[in-house]
Amino acid sequence: MTDEDALLRAVAVTPDDDLPRLVYADWLEEQGRAARAHFIRAQIELHRTSNGSPTYWRLIGQTAGLLARYRVEWMDECRRYIAAERIDFCRGMPEIVRASTAAVCESESDLFHALPVRELHLTDTEKLWRALATADRFQHALGRRIRIRVLSWESPSGDESESLFVDLLPATPCRLEPELRTGTWLVLAFDITSMHERAIAERFIAGADFDSWVAGDARRWSLAVRPYYTLKDFEGWCRVPDPSEGPQWLWFEDGRPVRHVVGFDIPYEWDFVWDVEYL
Repeated sequence: MTDEDALLRAVAVTPDDDLPRLVYADWLEEQGRAARAHFIRAQIELHRTSNGSPTYWRLIGQTAGLLARYRVEWMDECRRYIAAERIDFCRGMPEIVRASTAAVCESESDLFHALPVRELHLTDTEKLWRALATADRFQHALGRRIRIRVLSWESPSGDESESLFVDLLPATPCRLEPELRTGTWLVLAFDITSMHERAIAERFIAGADFDSWVAGDARRWSLAVRPYYTLKDFEGWCRVPDPSEGPQWLWFEDGRPVRHVVGFDIPYEWDFVWDVEYL
């Protein structure tokens, strides 16, 4: 392992801590890579600065200028770890990566040990479950959650804001999910070890059979998928009466799960409402 590999791994295992990033910036400057070092320091300072202040706008200009000049070079450096199509930097480091599922599967430990990735934007679903398993293994090993968004999913209404997010169930209760706190969501939680339930999820992700349902629903809504390994994992995320095996469909309104049904068909009509405990 090189000195740079060790410094990058320190950043990856403590993504919320600025100190390893600043140590890496010092090392970069010693190696003659002053622009990259300055960019890391400037983005960290920007993150700490109040919006709209003179310092804020000065740092916005500095970081934007550096990115315009060096983005291609810095992305090429990151491609040592993954064949990414796009990389976005946060606090000086690559945290949002757009890539194919095959690229994620091929990169495996290189990606997650070397880069503090918080979000993966997948451009296809060809190897979705393997990519999910890869991300899940490292989010537990490194102690950080990795957010996954499927970009290839096409909303039936054509509204890009109706994004499909695919995450493995977090350890935290559903009430702590920031994306579920506002708006209307249909969430499918399913057993990732079941081929039958994975097939349901794949149809859900593909957006099949939604046209007639969406047309009759004037409310804005979004979709999310929450794979789990055991029913106990699901119950730790959202407790429902009389839990049973099978795909779990939940309807969230402004942060509260208000409807729940178990079944292998997409619930076009909710025949009943269960009291869902708000964990």
